[in-house]
Amino acid sequence: MNQNVFKFHMDQETVIKQLKWSIQVLALEANEQVSCFPEFVVVTDELLLDFDNWYEVALCNFQEFFNQDQQTALKELYLHLDSYTVQEQFTSNIEELKQSNFWIILRARSKSVLSIMGWEEAKPGNGRTQ
Repeated sequence: MNQNVFKFHMDQETVIKQLKWSIQVLALEANEQVSCFPEFVVVTDELLLDFDNWYEVALCNFQEFFNQDQQTALKELYLHLDSYTVQEQFTSNIEELKQSNFWIILRARSKSVLSIMGWEEAKPGNGRTQ
């Protein structure tokens, strides 16, 4: 990965808040995850893309913010997300979020990351600025 690709002018606090928001949403139960996004989006895609974006930005620009255990936990979560494949057997996003082993494991790993980061396991606000 070219480290310079993700460098831009956004302050550390904003980036960390966005990363936190994305992980808090990943840790939610399926119905709550869906409620965090507009009806017109594919929620499974948004969950993955949102974390991927803020993980890359945070680690490329503010790696020193995270201790080694936190970096390892974030990377493990990232690698799990990277293993995602579309599951054709589900008829809806909500069904997939509730029943797929991928999403069940992802929720558990996200909760673990929140704990390692010292962040609250709670539904974040809609403003994405906690």
